[in-house]
This record gives sequence, C-alpha cells and structure tokens, in this order.
Amino acid sequence: MNPHQIGEMVNAGVVLLVGLGFVVAAWRMSARAARQGSQETAGSSRSLPKRSILVVGLGLILFSAVRMLQIGQAGPREGPAPATFSSAEGQYRVVFPGPCETKVVDQTIDGVAVRMNSTSTTTDHGNWYFSATFKQYPKGSLAGVSLDGTKQQLSALYGSAAKSDRKVAVSGVEAREFLFLKGRFATRCRIFIVEDRLYNVMVVAPSAEIDGQRSTDFLESFKLLR
Repeated sequence: MNPHQIGEMVNAGVVLLVGLGFVVAAWRMSARAARQGSQETAGSSRSLPKRSILVVGLGLILFSAVRMLQIGQAGPREGPAPATFSSAEGQYRVVFPGPCETKVVDQTIDGVAVRMNSTSTTTDHGNWYFSATFKQYPKGSLAGVSLDGTKQQLSALYGSAAKSDRKVAVSGVEAREFLFLKGRFATRCRIFIVEDRLYNVMVVAPSAEIDGQRSTDFLESFKLLR
C-alpha cells in the first residue's frame, strides 16, 4: 500500500469514527429517555431526531466499510517509473523520478554568450520539481570564478540569504549545496564548475520535506561521465 492509499484509508477511518459517534449519541438519547420514563411511541415526532442521527451514523459506517474494502482490493498504485537521463553535451547522468523534458536556451550573461541546457520534471501535482542544468560558457570564461557569486544571485532571486551552505563532492568535484526558503517551498541545489560548464542540480519541494531522502536520492544520483 503506497502513501496515497494509506492517506485514503486514514480518511475512511475518520469517517468510520464519526459514524460510530453518531450511533453512540443515538444510543445515549434512547437510554436517557428510558431513564426519564418518557419513551416515545414508534410514530412520535420526538423520536425523529434520534432516528435521523442513528441513520446518519449507520450510513457513515457503511460508507467507510465499503471504501476501505475498495482501497484494500485496488492493490498498489504504481507511480511513474524512475527515468535515467544521460547528457552527452553535459557529460552527466542523473535519475529522475519520472519522464523528463530538456530545453536549450541561448542567453547573454554579463556580455558573454551562454547556452543553457536544462532537463527537468515535476511530480505530486506540481509540488515537487527536479532539474539538472548546465550552462556552457566560452572557453576560459569560468577560470577563477567563485561560486559565491552564484550564491549571491540565488539569494537575490529568492529574496533571502541561504538557509544553509555546505561543501559536498559530486563525482570527486568540489561543489556547494545551498538551501533557500521562499514561502511554503524550499530549494535545495548543488552548484559546481567543470571546465567551461556551470552545473546546477536542484530540487524544489515543500519546506517540511526538502531535507528528506527523496531530494537526497535525486541529488546523489547525479554523476559526471568522465
């Protein structure tokens, strides 16, 4: 049973508890009436609220039982199969959580012609975004360039300083991993330079989940082909 089905089963369980609450309430009303010696006749209008509560409760119990049975018989729902993507131009390989799309855009950055090659995918109704991007600079353009400049650009983009900044290694190449928060979402990215290419491997996800295994697995799946 996958997380989505577990969530549906929990929802059905909540409905079941509500239904039981209604049945208990109806039983207590009957017990109270019996103690007071004022039991209604079968056709009494005063018994209608009690009967209505009982009917609603039994209906909710029946609905939740049927729903739980449907979920249990449905079997696991398979999500998109992981997709291994290799880039000959970028000389890397990475595993996306599903089908991905590549876009190539020519840009001019500080007067320098740059070709940006970005491959990405979204999951969970757009709440998760995974991308592997590299910018191809003219030969020698990145000599002596510091990643602090890229960090400042990202800080300006997200309107805040990096929540964290740590050194990591990507296929033996020194990289920096930054974490930025913006609203209810967070961006976790690894930036590094290889020859004349500037790489950015990134995950955007709900802030509460950004440090989880899911984003770590994607970042760690990125390998340089050298």
